[in-house]
Amino acid sequence: MDRQLIYPGQIPLETDLLGTNKNAMIGLSKLAAAILGISVQLNGLACNPNSPAALNVVISPGEIYSLQNIDGTAYSSIAADTTHTILKQGILLDAVTLAAPAPGTAGQSINYLVQATYLDTDATPVVLPYYNASNPSQAYSGPANAGTTNNTVRKGQCNVTIKAGIAATTGSQTTPAADSGYTGLYVVTVANGQATVVAGNISTLAGAPFISPAAQLNLANVFTQIQSGVTPAQFDATTKLATMAAVQRALGNFAGRIQANTTQTLAASTVGSVINVNGANPTITIPLSTAVPTGSVLVFEAVAACSISKQGADIFYGSALSSTVISMLAGDTLIIEANGVSGWTIIAGSAQAQGSPGFAASLAANGYQKLPSGIIIQWGIFTANATSGNPVSVTYPIAFPNSMRSIALTADSSGTGIASAWSDSVGNSGFNGHCNATGNSVRWIVLGN
Repeated sequence: MDRQLIYPGQIPLETDLLGTNKNAMIGLSKLAAAILGISVQLNGLACNPNSPAALNVVISPGEIYSLQNIDGTAYSSIAADTTHTILKQGILLDAVTLAAPAPGTAGQSINYLVQATYLDTDATPVVLPYYNASNPSQAYSGPANAGTTNNTVRKGQCNVTIKAGIAATTGSQTTPAADSGYTGLYVVTVANGQATVVAGNISTLAGAPFISPAAQLNLANVFTQIQSGVTPAQFDATTKLATMAAVQRALGNFAGRIQANTTQTLAASTVGSVINVNGANPTITIPLSTAVPTGSVLVFEAVAACSISKQGADIFYGSALSSTVISMLAGDTLIIEANGVSGWTIIAGSAQAQGSPGFAASLAANGYQKLPSGIIIQWGIFTANATSGNPVSVTYPIAFPNSMRSIALTADSSGTGIASAWSDSVGNSGFNGHCNATGNSVRWIVLGN
């Protein structure tokens, strides 16, 4: 790291202080890039409903790490440097409140995108004392004694804004793309007639590059049991899929980091690792002979766009997987579950892995399909009560963790006229189904998340 040289008896210059600041910034940025990589990374910046409740969300303090010019404009007497780029830290010190008004048309909803970017901003203007050669004992007030101010701080800021999508019929609204230079963080969905934003209206944007502890520490962390300390809301015992927050809480010992174009063999000691994939085309070998407990989990986190290839043993297991190479984008997470020594199954991952059968599904007559967005589709069939219209209690194959969104029932033809079916007492775990034709089959489908 460069250091400024100053000599005894030297007339001090403003560039002595400026150079010290600049050199320290460059040195710290290079260390940050070695740990985090050079893609955009986010830390903190939690999004929560306003309190008291309103059509607002509050973004908590945090940081954005972004590759930027050393100085886009002159840094006082030091010329701009747009030739070299470094990883800069933009800081949000105080919470920001963002408005998310409801659409004015009945039956419509709107998606808002919370986005962030890095900004260099010169601030804190002060009228500074300047040297007065004609009367050194009486300083000038500002340049040329004009009384004007100078900015005294170059701030590296995290600028957070909210971008409105286009209101549309509920369920068909889309999330707007991030503006140029911005990175998407969250999606806030608001429906017509809504008076407040609640937690269920806020979701993290898929692929938002929030920093995990594995990336922060430049290592892959081992946890022996992903279930440890994980509540039922954070861990699905059927799929072994946990939220990243649960994964992070379970982190333990060092297990190494996979760099670009390298080969690493994962033995039993690294099963359950969070592996920070830092470059293109690492080769991962998991011998099927490795004695690993059924239900163990591997989590791959991509710092940059990369691909993971199998070598030798079949580390990716599942007939629906059409390729032996899994491509991942920066910020993607790929989770693999062990079925014991007989193979491995992808249960979640990047867009290229979303066709995997491991995306939690049951294709039974009463079944379900989980989607990467968090939406769950469930379906089934029941026989109408012997007394026309009396309810039949129906329980979904799995309960919705958050909320039921929509339900539809269809009655098979009764042979004696038009049969109709309807529901009531609809909740996250089931509903009451009715039909005006006794003994008829009634088919149902429900959406939720």
